Amino acid sequence: MKAKANGPRWLGRSSRALGIVRVSSSGQKDNTSPETQREGVLAYARDNGLELVEIVQIEESAKDSKARKKFHAAIERLHDEGIRHVIFFVWDRTTRNFTDHEILEGLIRSDEIVLHVANDRWMLSVDSDEGDWMKAEISTFVAKSYSRTLSRRAKQGQDAKAAAGWYPTRPPPGYRNKRDVHVDGSVKDRGGTIEQHPGGRALLRRMHELRVRDNLSLSAIGARVVEEGLWFAAGQRRKTVNAGHVQRMLTDPFYAGTFTWRGKEYVGKHQPMFTPREWDELHVTFGKKAAYGARAEYEAAFGGWMTCEECGCRITAEVHKKKSGRTFIYYRCANGRGKHTKLARLTQPAVVEQLERAVDAVFITDVFADLVAGQLNVSTVEIRERRQREQAQFRKELEAAQDDEDGLTDKLLKRVIDDDTYQRQLTRIRQRRSVLLNKIEETHAALDEKLLKTALHALDLAKRAKELWAVQNLTEKRALLDKLVLNPRMNGASVRFDLRKPFDTLSEMRGDEDWRARRDSNSRPSGSKPDALSS
Repeated sequence: MKAKANGPRWLGRSSRALGIVRVSSSGQKDNTSPETQREGVLAYARDNGLELVEIVQIEESAKDSKARKKFHAAIERLHDEGIRHVIFFVWDRTTRNFTDHEILEGLIRSDEIVLHVANDRWMLSVDSDEGDWMKAEISTFVAKSYSRTLSRRAKQGQDAKAAAGWYPTRPPPGYRNKRDVHVDGSVKDRGGTIEQHPGGRALLRRMHELRVRDNLSLSAIGARVVEEGLWFAAGQRRKTVNAGHVQRMLTDPFYAGTFTWRGKEYVGKHQPMFTPREWDELHVTFGKKAAYGARAEYEAAFGGWMTCEECGCRITAEVHKKKSGRTFIYYRCANGRGKHTKLARLTQPAVVEQLERAVDAVFITDVFADLVAGQLNVSTVEIRERRQREQAQFRKELEAAQDDEDGLTDKLLKRVIDDDTYQRQLTRIRQRRSVLLNKIEETHAALDEKLLKTALHALDLAKRAKELWAVQNLTEKRALLDKLVLNPRMNGASVRFDLRKPFDTLSEMRGDEDWRARRDSNSRPSGSKPDALSS
């Protein structure tokens, strides 16, 4: 629909408008409800003679441009469908980051769109003065600051809830959140506790029974609770339950009455699924020590830790107790998929002996560690300086792109180029600007002191690996291996694994005597090895 000839200048060639209602998530009103925003957008469009094509609701945060896929899709729609006007209820519904602010500013200054703020009854168009633009920039800054404050307060509230004994977010399967209610029975907006789902206790008790009494594999337990209807009765929706999911549940201390939040362990006020004795019974089936002080009869440290290289099933522990009282532990594939006709077994000493190769692979001397640490410090400075230079260059190119866009607009106004040529060149310029903005953001996520400390900690662990291994019990050895290796697997009589980063890089560097000489001959980072230590 074309605008009337005697209409205001900002109306332009079309009165078609798109309304955008935004909330941070589907369960969050975020101070301004969708209904309030919708009514405000409708009233503003009616009062200003705008033809609303649609009001779309977006459920996503506005603080990070990269995560705003729905917002960017809506902005693209304006161009694709020739919609000139976009209406938000209040300014912080538009954006809480300066990347999106610049995108909107570019579209407005090139007279492609007019942005309307319904509640404040103001707009930004190509004719807006610098006072309006300053108001927009200040509003974006305030919205960004508010977003940070909101995030900090939310974390503080969660920490306080954890300290009071209540898990701050969604509990694991078998439990559910229970909202507090007012005296009149209405549900409170804030506060609440955690209670067992009506079918949750039956589910967990059955899983315990199948694991401890029947010695079933993890995948078999998952299949059984689904088959018996216990999984769905506990409020779960997924149709299949794999071995990994079962293991995470049966080793989650939440079911024994404790939980970890931001690295701290808390005693929960929720009703546990298992008594301390029952939890210890579960622990020993996964090769762990008794959690509550009861003496475990054996220590199968690697049960459920490795996978079978041939079929992908978990490696389980078999405990054989002789009449003499001696206990022997063997490891074999759980064969949950039935692919093995004959199962190979490895004794626990044989498994430990083969896993010790990981410690040998990562061990480094004090002299080697000092050399690497010195080079890391040099590399950190070099990388930081290089990123600063890159950032300055990207900003220079960004300014040039803005100049190109301004010049292009002048050419259009003087009719040096036609509309089609203008649109094609404008699209290329804006694509270039978007790439440059992303590159500038990436340079901010640079290597910092925290990453350097992580790398130095890895060096210290590599130096002490053999010393630790020599004095640790089996459970402690496994904890050390968790830091050194990934993808531990068994194939017949062989135990295999991959080294974690940065220990794989350290192992390669230790075997390459020329690495230091090459670094000295060229101070610029020439490879990924030093950087990999900080990854």
